[in-house]
Amino acid sequence: MGPDHSLGELADAVSHFAHENKVAAKSIGVEYLESAKHLVVTLGYAENEPAYDIELKAVSLGKTHSLGAGSDFTALEQAMGEAAAKAAW
Repeated sequence: MGPDHSLGELADAVSHFAHENKVAAKSIGVEYLESAKHLVVTLGYAENEPAYDIELKAVSLGKTHSLGAGSDFTALEQAMGEAAAKAAW
């Protein structure tokens, strides 16, 4: 992440790829590999559907230890839903 807590060049590269290749994004995955200190983004897409532009933004949901205990991810799901509802489409 950049100093402004954005995904910076990585977000731009993913958006550019989708736009330039005229694809419809179907799934976007993000994983932070702590041991390597790398952020990995995957983009699943369809080439046989109408294309549309995408934009990736980083949103803080809070501390992970307070959002999920064991296998109960209710608080995390709620935080994700609230963040999505605030997004400007």
